[in-house]
Amino acid sequence: EYFSEDYDFTNKRVLIVDDILDSGTTLISALTDIEGATRVDICVCYALFNKGLKNFKRAYKDKLFSKIYTSDLIYLNKQVEKCEFVEVLDTGKLVSEVIQ
Repeated sequence: EYFSEDYDFTNKRVLIVDDILDSGTTLISALTDIEGATRVDICVCYALFNKGLKNFKRAYKDKLFSKIYTSDLIYLNKQVEKCEFVEVLDTGKLVSEVIQ
């Protein structure tokens, strides 16, 4: 269970935060339970998409979410980088500040 069944998402903006996106089964299941939100975005540290890119393309086409934000801390395959719904966040400055 991801959130209370009686929660009303009507006219709310939703941000789902997770550590790893791989097959996407868990996230897509949560997306299908969100109804009435004005916008749904996803933020993950590591977008692997090993088995789930096709599923997210379908979910995007079905307007279940607007954008997936992810870090550049791992290799992203070219198909992922080309997706209009994926925005890669540059972590270079943050990482350089931490190691100084």
